[in-house]
Formats: sequence, C-alpha cells, structure tokens
Amino acid sequence: MTEAAIDPGLFRDLFVALGEPLDDGAWAVRLHYKPFVRWIWGGAILMALGGFAALLDRRQSRSAAPPTRRPAQPLGSQPASSSSRRSAASPRRRP
Repeated sequence: MTEAAIDPGLFRDLFVALGEPLDDGAWAVRLHYKPFVRWIWGGAILMALGGFAALLDRRQSRSAAPPTRRPAQPLGSQPASSSSRRSAASPRRRP
C-alpha cells in the first residue's frame, strides 16, 4: 500500500510517496519537487479577473452611441473661418 503526502508552499510544492518495502528492508520513496505551482493558479485567476473587467468596461460597449465626427476636408483646402460662414444678409457690425 502506498502513502502520499503534500507539503505546500508559496514557492514550491513537495510531493512524497512512500511505496512498498523492498527485499533488503528499505522502503521505496518518491519525491517530486514542483516549483511555483501556486503561481500558476494565481496567474490563471488574475487572467480571469482581467477578462471579467474587460467585459464590464463601458468604453467598449456596443450600446454606446458612436462618436460624432466632422466631415473630411479635401487636401489643400483651408478650414472655414467664422467670418466666411456668415451669410451676406447679416453683415458684420462694428462698434
């Protein structure tokens, strides 16, 4: 019959398996040293939390109204100034 034990740690996990007795009175023992096992699980949890945060981000929501944009100006043309937008019917008055 085999007995097993785990010694967990922050930077490593140590697995010990005590096997059957051998012919000369010794025991078969297996040791498994697994570094950073907890960090792998922590990284998976951190990625899942980041995924949920991205799902809850309102900046990427499809229900939000699209941003308004001005029409494009042809190359080489000057943007319209405020004086050129006034109509001829309402001349500019000076004080």
